[in-house]
Amino acid sequence: MKRYIMILVLLLGWNTMQASGLLEVKGRSGLWSVPDSGLRVQTTIREQVAVTTVLQRFRVMNDGRMRYGFPLSDKATVTSIRWRTGGTWYAGTMHTSDTVAPNGGGGAPSWIFDGFGTSPFIFPFRDSAHAGDTIDVELTYVELLSLTDGRITYALPVIQESGLVDEWTLDIRSERRIADAMEHADIGNGSDDVFTDRTVRIVRHDVPREKGRISCEFRLESDGLRMNVLSTKPADEDGYAIMLAEPASRIEDGDILSKRFTFVLDVSGSMSGAKIGQAREAAIYCLQHLNVRDKVNVITFSSAVRPWKTEHVDATPQAVEQAIAYVQKAEADGGTNIMGALVAALQQYRNADDVNVIVFLTDGQATVDQQAIVNANRFQTRIFVFGVGDNVDEPLLTDLATRNNGGIEIIRTVGNTLDRIAALYNHIRNPIVKNPILSFTPDVVYDVHPLVVPDVYEGEQIVLAGRYSQPGENTVTVRGTDTRGPVEHTFAARLTDDSTMNLFVPKLWARFRITDLLVLMEKEVKDSDRWKEWRDEIIRLGLRHAIVTPFTTYEDNGQPDDGNDGGGDDGGQVLSVEEQGSDIITTSFVCRPNPVSTEATLSLVLPEGFERHVTIELMDLAGRTVRTLYEGSPMESEFVLQWQAVHTDGLPLSPGVYFLRVRVGSIVHHFHVHVVR
Repeated sequence: MKRYIMILVLLLGWNTMQASGLLEVKGRSGLWSVPDSGLRVQTTIREQVAVTTVLQRFRVMNDGRMRYGFPLSDKATVTSIRWRTGGTWYAGTMHTSDTVAPNGGGGAPSWIFDGFGTSPFIFPFRDSAHAGDTIDVELTYVELLSLTDGRITYALPVIQESGLVDEWTLDIRSERRIADAMEHADIGNGSDDVFTDRTVRIVRHDVPREKGRISCEFRLESDGLRMNVLSTKPADEDGYAIMLAEPASRIEDGDILSKRFTFVLDVSGSMSGAKIGQAREAAIYCLQHLNVRDKVNVITFSSAVRPWKTEHVDATPQAVEQAIAYVQKAEADGGTNIMGALVAALQQYRNADDVNVIVFLTDGQATVDQQAIVNANRFQTRIFVFGVGDNVDEPLLTDLATRNNGGIEIIRTVGNTLDRIAALYNHIRNPIVKNPILSFTPDVVYDVHPLVVPDVYEGEQIVLAGRYSQPGENTVTVRGTDTRGPVEHTFAARLTDDSTMNLFVPKLWARFRITDLLVLMEKEVKDSDRWKEWRDEIIRLGLRHAIVTPFTTYEDNGQPDDGNDGGGDDGGQVLSVEEQGSDIITTSFVCRPNPVSTEATLSLVLPEGFERHVTIELMDLAGRTVRTLYEGSPMESEFVLQWQAVHTDGLPLSPGVYFLRVRVGSIVHHFHVHVVR
């Protein structure tokens, strides 16, 4: 079947909301929230990896200490924090600390950062602000976008009312074919928009800030399992790879493994009020979406454990209706016997022939013997957790889900309950391969994460990150069990020897490894030899790859930006993949027309008083210089260059995507240009 991608770019509604971060100023007389007075966003997406650079300008009205906060997704990794004040750029550098919070070391969020989610990035500045000061803050972060039901989605967070996004640049490239882009683009068209088979580039100015989220979406349909590999091979060290295995987008009912579901519902006194309503809603949604070949049971618990049935029953319409009625009668009262409920649920499983699943709905406000639960889990039962309420014990529930090969969704507010329930449950309801095991031929891939490969579900991906000692062709084999018994899938993977490709991959691999190491540390006695060994490894990775961890953080050292973000060799490279070091407030660059057929005009406006030495190079997609177009010191701040779309020998450039690297002093910009014939 033909593969295709549909691009859907959404500006949802036209309510005025403010996207991205806020500045907090704490003075003698109070705490103030400073909204930005200017916002520009660059989003670069390569396959499934998005790099976002957010540049905000703040005008401070009160004296005081400053912190910058950004509502970072828990799947995103900050690669750079820079700021300009008094005409000088500064950059956060990585440091170690035994007391760092996961939010970046900026301390606990105040009311200023309400609504920033569970993993905000908070950065404290060293120097105090003064009334009338202007500060520009540039945050860059990278994230591996999720694929669900063939869709790859990206969203920019939105926080506070009022204002416009001064400029949003969205640049998407894929090795797969992009089709029907114009038909499915829902944000209006600009004169310089580019839509080709494998590229989408749009620039929007004065975009109202949305009550939803500025977002884009890819749609992909493919036949059978396929694997995409993003890899890079830095000089003098082993390579890094991200491997993305996708199941078929259309699965027959007979390909879906049967499941035994147990819904364990916490009805203790701590669940009273909105929490019990959220838990009921989640359980009922799941029951209503069971497959006809599933089996089901429900257990409610407070001080006592109360099963609906003594064993699992077929999920017939009548049984589902009765189970829903049982859930609807649940009222919150009594203590919290989590251990008793989970052990009772696990004891109902007799074998591992089916996919065994417990869906656990609780606020987690009790103690749990995690190892005892693991010991009672004798038949590979996956425990998926819905944590409900604004005071949910997230570390406890995350540990429970991770130790039992499951997942977790935290629902803190009432408003978005159903969407969050659907997202997790629809992920787990249709397994097609269970207990997958990986092997590589030749055996040159190591340090693969996650340590436990999850089951393969309809419309979802297996996402793996690893190192490799030898570039070249490799065969990846996935063995597991499907409805017909043992199954084996093989994939061809090319591991590059190119050091200029996919510079973001080492940071993503390190993020995967740190996540697994933190889980392992939870199982060890604090300060034991093994605990310290893993802590030291996390510190090494955090410093090497400039990643915020419980032991590493960005700090303001008070020194001007020297171009090194403290992240080692890859730190400076990964600032924004193609838009490295962008100074998007003061420097503008235009290529017209774009796409280019034979000739184009390049216009560069330099900031007043800035160093005037300029180099403009044409690069191919691998980062190799095709031609140097200009090198010198323009006399005027507005510089115009006529460019012929040819090689140095005068032969026409091949059609495709290139980028122009513009170096102004020590600042480097990259701009995409498309050659057509």
